[in-house]
This record gives sequence, C-alpha cells and structure tokens, in this order.
Amino acid sequence: MSDTRLSLTQECQAIATHLSAQSGHTWTLEVQDPEHWHRLYGPEGACVNLHRVWNHAGRLRIKGVFPQGPNREDCLPYNIQPPEITVARARGAKTISRDIVRRFLPPYTELLQPAQARKAQLEADDAAQNALLTRLVVHECVEAPSGGSELLRVKRTSAASPEASLHVWGRVQITGADAVRLELHQVPEALAHQMLTALDQLTLPC
Repeated sequence: MSDTRLSLTQECQAIATHLSAQSGHTWTLEVQDPEHWHRLYGPEGACVNLHRVWNHAGRLRIKGVFPQGPNREDCLPYNIQPPEITVARARGAKTISRDIVRRFLPPYTELLQPAQARKAQLEADDAAQNALLTRLVVHECVEAPSGGSELLRVKRTSAASPEASLHVWGRVQITGADAVRLELHQVPEALAHQMLTALDQLTLPC
C-alpha cells in the first residue's frame, strides 16, 4: 500500500525506481509542479507525465508525451490521442509501475517510434525550406520579413522618368524543399514574355 505521508514527488520518484527495475531501462524523474504533476524520462526518447487527477486526489493519471515538429506540429497520426491510464495511488509505487509496464508502455511505444520518424522528417523538410529561403533572399528584389516568415516580399521600382516608371510587387511563399508559390503584380509585358518563354522551354513533350 502507498504511504500517505509521501509527497507526490517522493511517490513519483519511487515509481521511477520500480519502473527502472521492472522494465530493464532507466527512468529518471524531472520535478515539475510538486503538488500536481511530474515527468519521467525513459529510453530512446520516451517521456511520460504523471498527473494527480484534479478531482480525485487518490488517483494518478499516466499519459504519454510525443515529440513535436520544428513549428510545433503534432507528430501523431490524425485523430489519435496519446495513450493514458489512471491508477489508484493507494496501490503503491511497485504495483503502479507494474501497471505502467503492462498496460501503458506497449501502446505508447508502438506510437512513439513512428512519431519520432515523423519529427525527423519535419525537421529535414524545415531545414531544406530554410536553405531555399536563404538562396532566394540573395536577389536584390526580394526582402525577407522579420520573424523568419516563409513569405518573402518582392519589390522592384524604377522611376527615372514617369514614362519609364516600373513598380513590380508581389510575394514568394515557400511550399516545399525546392518549390515556391510566386505571385507578381504589375509585371511589364516584356518581362512577362521572358518569364513565359522560360516556362515554354521547360515544358516536356507529351
């Protein structure tokens, strides 16, 4: 049985100790809110939150934590909720740890590995897009807004004389590792012909 004199921190530390022994992997406690919840870190990026159930102090909620992408994207499949279980604190740390190993870790581990792979892919895509962004801003007519936005402002003005005035404006949006959405306004006819000619030359025969 659980010693009611134990604080939540002491209780979670005991769970980490028993969980390490029962699972064969080291689990360490990271103190969060001493009165409400703590976090356990396990092998290969595993991370588990232990919450005191807000309306039932005698129960503990064990919930899996999953990685997020570089822009805080959810790495779990759509409409999949993180696994969680609740246990009675009075059962004691050793029994709670056994429940975690038996009821919680199998479904959590099954989802964790593909989530980590998804995170790695998102990070690679983000790095590639940032590299593309860097290559585009070398052009004088392209300006990158502050804050690292993927939207680039395009502006080219020449007003040597009213008759020869030029005011092209628009934006570039990064849409992939090697692709952009280009939107231009007030493009002079000669420049439009040059751009369309370049597209014609890139068209592959059917």
